[in-house]
Amino acid sequence: MDFTRRRIADISSYIPTSTLKSRGEAAPADAEATPNYHSNLDGVNQPMNLLFKDALWWTLGIMALVVLSIRIIEILWMRLRQVSAMNVSGSKQAYWRISQWSWMPNVKKNLIYAPLWNKRHNREFKLSSAISMGTLPSRLHFIILFIYLGSNFAYMFVLNWHNENKLAFCAELRGRSGTLALVNMVPLIIFAGRNNLLIGLLKISFDTYNLLHRWMGRIVVLESIIHTIAWLIVAVDDLGWDGVGHKLSHGLFEGSGAVGTVAMTFLLLLSVSPLRHAFYETFLNVHIVLAFVAFVATWIHCASSALKGGLPQLPWIMAIMAIWFADRLARMLRIVFVNWSSKGWTDAVCEAMPGNVTRVTLHLPRYVDIEPGTHAYLRFWGLCAWESHPFSICWVNHVRDNSLPIAEKDPLHAVDKSTMTTTVSFLIGAQTGFTKKLFDRASRCPRGLHIKAAMEGPYAGHNSLDSYGHAVLFAGSTGITHQISYIRHLLEGYNQGTTAARRITLVWIIREYESLEWVRPYMDTILRIPNRKDILRIQIFVTRPQNPRDIVSASATVRMFPGRPNVPLILAREVQEQMGAMCVTVCGPGALADDVRGAARAVQGSTVVDFVEESFTWAQLDWILNSPSHSRPPSPPSGATPAHRNLAVRERDSSRSASGAKRKRTDTRNGEPASHRRRTVEHTAGSEDEEEDEDIYDPDQPLEERRRVQQGFRDLLRDVTENTEEYLQGDSRGLHEAILRADELSKKVRQTTEATIDSRLLVSTTDLSYRKTLRLTQGSLSQGIDVDEFVSKCTTYMRHGRGIMDDNAPELSSTQRQRRRTTRGDEDGEDDIGDEGDMMNWPHLGRFASLPYIRRPALPGFLLGPLSVEKKARKITKRSAPFRPNNLTETRPEVLNVEDLAKKENDLTAICGKILHQLQTLQANIQETVADLIDENMDDEEQNRIMHQHGLRSTGGIDLMRFVVNPKSFGQTIENMFYISFLVRDGRVKIDFDEFDLPALEMIERDVEGEEEEPTRHGAAKHQAILAMDMEIWQDIIDTFDLKEPMIAHRKEVTTSGPGARGWYS
Repeated sequence: MDFTRRRIADISSYIPTSTLKSRGEAAPADAEATPNYHSNLDGVNQPMNLLFKDALWWTLGIMALVVLSIRIIEILWMRLRQVSAMNVSGSKQAYWRISQWSWMPNVKKNLIYAPLWNKRHNREFKLSSAISMGTLPSRLHFIILFIYLGSNFAYMFVLNWHNENKLAFCAELRGRSGTLALVNMVPLIIFAGRNNLLIGLLKISFDTYNLLHRWMGRIVVLESIIHTIAWLIVAVDDLGWDGVGHKLSHGLFEGSGAVGTVAMTFLLLLSVSPLRHAFYETFLNVHIVLAFVAFVATWIHCASSALKGGLPQLPWIMAIMAIWFADRLARMLRIVFVNWSSKGWTDAVCEAMPGNVTRVTLHLPRYVDIEPGTHAYLRFWGLCAWESHPFSICWVNHVRDNSLPIAEKDPLHAVDKSTMTTTVSFLIGAQTGFTKKLFDRASRCPRGLHIKAAMEGPYAGHNSLDSYGHAVLFAGSTGITHQISYIRHLLEGYNQGTTAARRITLVWIIREYESLEWVRPYMDTILRIPNRKDILRIQIFVTRPQNPRDIVSASATVRMFPGRPNVPLILAREVQEQMGAMCVTVCGPGALADDVRGAARAVQGSTVVDFVEESFTWAQLDWILNSPSHSRPPSPPSGATPAHRNLAVRERDSSRSASGAKRKRTDTRNGEPASHRRRTVEHTAGSEDEEEDEDIYDPDQPLEERRRVQQGFRDLLRDVTENTEEYLQGDSRGLHEAILRADELSKKVRQTTEATIDSRLLVSTTDLSYRKTLRLTQGSLSQGIDVDEFVSKCTTYMRHGRGIMDDNAPELSSTQRQRRRTTRGDEDGEDDIGDEGDMMNWPHLGRFASLPYIRRPALPGFLLGPLSVEKKARKITKRSAPFRPNNLTETRPEVLNVEDLAKKENDLTAICGKILHQLQTLQANIQETVADLIDENMDDEEQNRIMHQHGLRSTGGIDLMRFVVNPKSFGQTIENMFYISFLVRDGRVKIDFDEFDLPALEMIERDVEGEEEEPTRHGAAKHQAILAMDMEIWQDIIDTFDLKEPMIAHRKEVTTSGPGARGWYS
């Protein structure tokens, strides 16, 4: 039996009778001869090909029907929810708040909203700042792609594997792969169109269709290459390479097929993510040209077959071309309709805004109805007019001729729309290419750039929030454009009773405070909408403020925070206060979108929480500018009730040091994450007083604890400020209670931010206490204080309080006893009080009263106290004689006494200069010594041992601890740290970290000669660090590094005494 005849025996059931008859009449008389398997349908299993064509289309059709059914049910459910909830309060929407299907939250969490793996979905994989490898599909998208691509491969290789005729097998593979390639081209071109009817029908975003388009394109190219290779194997076997070359160059059928395959191959190569994102404009134009070439070549290939009427797949490619041209024609008609009327063409006004953002306002010549959440493609004449880029629509106003703008949702049935025009506003972030050129041109026009433009759109807008009682909108940078249109629509619907929204929370993350100017006119309009305070809450997070103290909240409904938002904490709080069904939407950079997606999945429980994401992952993300690199804040503890101030996570400085090298984190451990780094001083088990060692700096204090402390201090500061008159009353204990609460909070202060807030509170309470004291002393005897009685009681206390004069009094701490013993010798024999003891020793009473608050160590040479001990001699001014020109003044050389020389030697600048010179000399000597000791044959461990033995780090600098620590004096160690801080501040030395994260100190070379003569801050980076050290740490460092002698020369101790009986100036 002839193999070929058997393969095409049942083709009559799929091809029209007239076509079969004409092809039968055209068949040659020697049809029974051995066929060549490289032309026409010889060896092709056409019935099976057409069967798999139907199966593949039915696969897509069934998935579309399933999605359509779900969407219809969802739309009806949302409509029912909107009608029943739009006229009731939020507390009465409890029915819609609870999920009616217990299995739905798990489906959302683990399938619908779940990323493919872990947490990453829209955050790009980047090899560098310029090379992007794209994003991962979601779990649901992966399942759909797996089913569709898996069925393609299954249908591809359902072949007669037992066929011993290799050429016949290749012919069957050629027919199968070519058929499947054309079958996939139909949905490929449908999903690529902007005017895809399925977008509105299935309520699926263009981003999802574009993802399917990209993967279908890859499978089409792969099947086309297989089709060509299968034909080439048979043709080379039959004709040889010369014959194949002749066929390709002279045969229209073979040549067009080769051109189509080459065009598709280039489409695949140029569509890889790094090239697509790096050169998006070029890619888009080349992509369109190559796609057109591939379609035309495929059409010619199908039509030029030797079979009369062409290949059976010819109608398919004709339909593909028709769909492609229809989409292009619809886009042109949409552009003409939206941008042209008898009033003229669309005008655009482009304004350069802070933060490299261009605010574009289009004045359309006609009325255009634009829904919230839509985007449009923009073109500007004279500025890359062939390019069009998608941007979210920020603001819409409908303007009547010669009148003021009207609200977007005002009733227009009584207004003639033909007399109205529409203005549409966009915020475009300048990155590269088109957006950068637009911003540069707008920057050169102080009054705005006026240019002709065209808007293609609006598109999308199929996600409605009207049925949700609670909406939480996250926006990153220029992503506010997508969210602000929803806010206006929901507020107007709330006032008109057409939406169910009873609470709206906007979370906007910007880099700088000046970014508020982008939307100031739109936000002013929103804030003036009636009743907006009832439902709208705005939280603005400024990630890089110039001064965090400038970030203040003007009202309870519009709050500003420095730092990044803690997304899980914000969303958890919103769910606790949820009103009705909740919808969480996000528009911003990929990292923010992934964080919001993860938070939305985490709160899936018994309540209805839906998630909507707006993204343009297929295009160059021009609409995202200055997106704050979004960190991963810690998840909130279960059951915690967060405060407002807990919502911001402060950003840590990641700038560079003065030398230009990136600063490492101060982690002294090897290979352990910073989250597990131990504190400087650990609590000892069984300690009787756990709070005794709490007064230390802890860089890894839990973030939640820091927020609670900050919030507590701010609440106290607000209470003290707002209740001043009440606290000044004589019988009020409010100030006393505030101080006690502040004392409790101060025990948990570990970092400078909380300490600064505590200091402000201390200043306020001190001032209030002083004012209250003045009221007491100036009041009457019934309300004020009797000064004479107070002095009498103090005298009585001093007379009978001789116990406190004892050096071993129990009220004294060990440090205070040691300091008193040091100063006791100087006080002996001075001003004997007599039998009455210390009855009039007011300095003694003052010192005892302040004992609980004095924390300085007993080191007279290190810290002298709050006042200088220098005795100031009174200068007696002598009267000068009258000036007489004949009496010339005698000039003598300046006489320097010993005290002046000592003072000059101890000058801060002189000491810093000596230390700098000593560091330079030590560094050079040690480097030379280590270089002589190290042999090339030594391993790394031995080399490191030698370097560490001499105090040299791999960075080339001197070990910081060895250099500053004086094993003979704790006081001079602190002084050395103090002097080194000035050298670091002035950019003379730098602190770097080696591979063991140990600090090293090294010189900074000066580029300009003579700069060493006068220290400057040239090149100094604005870094801040806190180096805490106490006696225990000082001793640990000495023991660890086995320090015997100081590197910085030991200075002579200054012997001083404490205050005598007559005070500090005695």
